[in-house]
Amino acid sequence: MLFSDCIINIMIKIYSKNKFDYYELLNNFRQMGGKNNKHKKYIVFVRHGESTQNQSNETKEEYDINNITLTEKGIEQSTITGKYLKNVFKKFDIVYTSPIVRCVETAKIINDQLKLPNTNLLQDSLLIETGEINHNLNGLSYEQREKIINGNINVSKLEKRINDELNPFKKLELSKQFYKIFSDAFEVKPDYEQIHKNYVKFLNKIKRSKYNNILIIGHCGTLLNMQKIICGISLENDMIKINPTNNKNNRRNTKCGNCAIMCVELSHDGNFELISPPNNFHLADIGIVV
Repeated sequence: MLFSDCIINIMIKIYSKNKFDYYELLNNFRQMGGKNNKHKKYIVFVRHGESTQNQSNETKEEYDINNITLTEKGIEQSTITGKYLKNVFKKFDIVYTSPIVRCVETAKIINDQLKLPNTNLLQDSLLIETGEINHNLNGLSYEQREKIINGNINVSKLEKRINDELNPFKKLELSKQFYKIFSDAFEVKPDYEQIHKNYVKFLNKIKRSKYNNILIIGHCGTLLNMQKIICGISLENDMIKINPTNNKNNRRNTKCGNCAIMCVELSHDGNFELISPPNNFHLADIGIVV
């Protein structure tokens, strides 16, 4: 018997009145920490379906920041995505979702297809994207936002310097300055610095998880910034775009549209690997990609 098993035997004798399940306790003990978990983890990220905010971005109109929900199209996208996930991936052990309404709605619709118990559908605030708590430009029309941004001299000057800069190293440094000045100017919370901390913390949580088939519902920013962290790219680096390719007919869909899917694998040695970047191939053929 392993030393760890002896320890658990002693624990069970001491706490027998609490009716612990020996095998469940032993299994959980062995799976604590990435090094002891011999199984790979398969992680699927999904962006929420089309929301009223996305719809207004297309029309460039104002929107109600206190009432952002899925549109009829978003509900349809989420339903089809749920069926697709069930058909392709068969099963998931747990679903994590951003607590923001449009993500929770998407997660519930998808889970209607997966048939997981509600106890396995968890909200996690670490998954929210930049500016979700506060952003002074949220809710404004495209023209209003552009007018305010262009009216900020520091932001405008720095944006021009970035566009004119040819040296990639200097360009990245300027981009980091830009996002910091932009976040301060328009009170963006959480900003990129906080988002990086949150996402790294969430990925470490996944490493420690006892589950091996994990579904995560988030935002466009969740997928794109998780992708950058996994690939070792600075969140402020806008010079790199990872384009998905559909091997079937070599079509490309470079947009992280609503209900886009991204697949990541966590290997035995605790390293994440991007398997497929965000794409909407499962929705493209039926014409409901946004």
